[in-house]
Amino acid sequence: MQYTFIIKYLPFFILSHISVFSQRYTIYNGDTIIVDKNIYKIEGTDTLYTMPCYTFELKNNKIINFQDNNCLKQGIWHFYDEKKKLYAEGYYKNSIKEGVWIYYRDSLMQDTVLKILFNKGEEIKRIEYTTNNKTREIVTKNYSQQIFERFWILALIILLILFYLRAIINNQIYNKLERTDISIFIVNPFNLKKIIRLFKSMFTLYWSRKIVQERTDLKLMLYTSNILVIILIVFFITVFLFAIFTDSGFA
Repeated sequence: MQYTFIIKYLPFFILSHISVFSQRYTIYNGDTIIVDKNIYKIEGTDTLYTMPCYTFELKNNKIINFQDNNCLKQGIWHFYDEKKKLYAEGYYKNSIKEGVWIYYRDSLMQDTVLKILFNKGEEIKRIEYTTNNKTREIVTKNYSQQIFERFWILALIILLILFYLRAIINNQIYNKLERTDISIFIVNPFNLKKIIRLFKSMFTLYWSRKIVQERTDLKLMLYTSNILVIILIVFFITVFLFAIFTDSGFA
């Protein structure tokens, strides 16, 4: 009985500890089976061959090359050439490359040819290795570029809101100072007076202390307008410095 148990499970134990190319497995009807076995399903009166999505490999008793029920690659993946020699390894998240991917010159994982840093499938940086251990670093996209690509629309919306809010406040100030009732929400392009008011409201950069002292009834709006222009200037400076001094690197 003891020998029967050992003989039955010895092949699986050996497969799970192989350190080279390993066999793909899947779960079918509650059993772990090899993927290259034919799996059939019945649809109506037809018997069809189906390739399972949920598959994985075992290497050094660890699961690699895992593919989930939606046929999406997950986790650590190893890639082999036609001679079943390892030439690349990296991490997948929903079939999208993430983190550092390493490419080897040989299957012993000792001679690295190339490292590539990915962020959501996009190449950020690569380091190329030569035979004399020299490296050449290539930055494809720095960190600031990634931020801009993700959030530039949001930043633009915030900028426009602040800019237009300040224009509205300035227009109210001008209405009080000039005793007018002009709206800048809807501007007639043929009404020169409204166009001039719109540009004055948008591009009046600063209200002097003299006006603030003379018109105490407008103090809140005047201070708010001045604070908003400071915020806009700080915003531009921050983006500019961020674009110059920020870079990405390998973790």
